[in-house]
Amino acid sequence: MIALFALAAALSLAPDEDPITASRGQMTLGDLQVLCADREPGEACRFYILGVMEGTNLASGVANDTKHFCIPEGVTQTEIVAVVKRLAKGDVAMFPKDVTMPAVSFVGASLIHSYPCAKK
Repeated sequence: MIALFALAAALSLAPDEDPITASRGQMTLGDLQVLCADREPGEACRFYILGVMEGTNLASGVANDTKHFCIPEGVTQTEIVAVVKRLAKGDVAMFPKDVTMPAVSFVGASLIHSYPCAKK
């Protein structure tokens, strides 16, 4: 629970402040939750989350930036999607206004929180 609070705090400046709101037309965390809510979520949910993961990795490489998260070998796509979904559910339960934040920001923060890179 402490880790979830830390993630939520990183995404929302303070529990009583309004979260960063998605731009018009940008997918929100609420949209992502709806997309992923089916008992057997469709491919769109998985592809969105994995697209954020791949896009972030690509951008880091192009910018010669450090990696922001490190997925251990053997972790499956299903596990990654489940982690993001679980964190989203917990975050929205604590901070209901977070449904308006950009989904891409939440997915990125969830990956950074859940799969940190080893300190050098």
